[in-house]
Amino acid sequence: MIETVKLTVKLSNFYKMSWVNKAVSLALLFYMIIFTVYALNTFPPLNIENNVYGFTTDFSNLIVLIFLFWMVQCSELSRQAYVFSTLGLLLWTMGTTADVLDELVVQPFWGSVYFEDLCRTSGMLFTSYGLFKTMRFVQSIHNRLACELIIDDLTKVHNRRYFYRHVRSAEVTP
Repeated sequence: MIETVKLTVKLSNFYKMSWVNKAVSLALLFYMIIFTVYALNTFPPLNIENNVYGFTTDFSNLIVLIFLFWMVQCSELSRQAYVFSTLGLLLWTMGTTADVLDELVVQPFWGSVYFEDLCRTSGMLFTSYGLFKTMRFVQSIHNRLACELIIDDLTKVHNRRYFYRHVRSAEVTP
């Protein structure tokens, strides 16, 4: 019997993860803490009342990205899909963290243009490619299952399902 794996995103999954997944997750957490503390202590603050809407939307985006990053860490993806999705979501989250903080403090121009935008855009690109690799893998599994549905694994001959499907299609066409 084939062993099935259920995807869960519980925090207790951290203990079951490989050391690479743990290291990447902790690296992102430490980056976010260190960058936030640095930005809040280094740059002059903005008036938060004027930026409530921008802060709320940027913070919501950050929470969604962190959740997607955690889902990738909890999933058993192909190696290429994992690497590209993790790298992409890591960069995207780094850019979005800077985007959230620019609603709270006055960041230098180079930070918002080069760091924030470059990280976010390259992160989207890598994440898209990782998603493409994941969808390609899912499609190959789907094709393999469709083939196994109509071909007997032992004899490599079409089975009863194929025969009935063939008869039905022959009845429909004159």
